[in-house]
Amino acid sequence: MDVVKPLAPVIPVFLLIALGFLFARWKKIDLTSITEILIYLAAPCLAFTSLTTKPLFVSDIVVLIAGVLGIFLGVGILIALYTLLFRFRSRGFVTPVLFMNAGNMGIPLALFAFGEPGLQRATLLFVAISILQYSLGIYILNSGGWKEIFRLPLIYATFLGLLLNLLQISVPGPIFQPLSLLGYSTIPLMLISLGYRLRNIP
Repeated sequence: MDVVKPLAPVIPVFLLIALGFLFARWKKIDLTSITEILIYLAAPCLAFTSLTTKPLFVSDIVVLIAGVLGIFLGVGILIALYTLLFRFRSRGFVTPVLFMNAGNMGIPLALFAFGEPGLQRATLLFVAISILQYSLGIYILNSGGWKEIFRLPLIYATFLGLLLNLLQISVPGPIFQPLSLLGYSTIPLMLISLGYRLRNIP
């Protein structure tokens, strides 16, 4: 149907979120283990495999990073103006306003809307924001602790994927396939976890 076609990229996302929401009504689980699998295994595999699948050029990377920095600079200026005008200062206010959710929603929407090229660029955007979140974000909240960024496998997987892409080095199939399979599990797990958390918001 022509009416449903524009919503095609959005429908799978909200169906998976709804599934997580309904699952939370039926069964209570601890998401800690799933979150750790996402952070330390699935998301790094997604970053690595998506960045080595399609050709990526230095100009693409520069434009994307410049866009991310431009967004952060613009939002940062608005936050600074707001705090000056209303004399409102709160570290807990700054971080959720400054850092967008480019993972749970951005990655699957880009995949369903634009296919592999969209997934590749959305993953790179997610990594760029994650780097800022685990450096600048931690600094804002704790006035330090930026070294946490070096504990994220996502960062190393991204740089390795970019290096292989730019050098046009292909990953052997027996290695790439299991990593790709694990990487793709990131998308449904992220959305189901999001729906589960929404159900448990007080």
